[in-house]
Amino acid sequence: MNDNKLVKELDNAIDTTSIKLKWVQDPKGYFTIKPFPMRKKVYVRYYKNNKLKKTFSGINTSQIVQKLIEEGLISRLDHAAYLGKEIEKAIIALKNNLNYVQDEKLRLKKEGRSFKAKIFSEIVTINGKKYEHFGCKDDEGKFGDFLAKNVGKRVEMKFKFINDK
Repeated sequence: MNDNKLVKELDNAIDTTSIKLKWVQDPKGYFTIKPFPMRKKVYVRYYKNNKLKKTFSGINTSQIVQKLIEEGLISRLDHAAYLGKEIEKAIIALKNNLNYVQDEKLRLKKEGRSFKAKIFSEIVTINGKKYEHFGCKDDEGKFGDFLAKNVGKRVEMKFKFINDK
């Protein structure tokens, strides 16, 4: 698609920002959604007439929603869209160690995550030259991977040359 066609398409897009959303209860029932980090899954509870009828679990939004549809528990398209949005938020929260509250905005942390680490320094010799090696370890003494798990970035190792004396 060339730039002119794209600009025309974007200029002619139907703007939905002024649509007033209406809440209509699904006559089939309602759901509560909650991630359980210790089980590494999101749980979706189905209620009919304020009684828990079934509980579903998973880590993939499409699979969970597909199962709810197959079970005949959703009659409204807007309810299916809502459930997809909320389940995906819960999965994102689960995978990123964030708090999730159904029907509230997902609060993403802007600053880096905090974690406990021990900073260390050691002298290493490489090809006859001495370097001071700085690093950090987690509480179990594991080096490196905990940074990637907790921060989501590659570990950067820094070496500082020390004069041979």
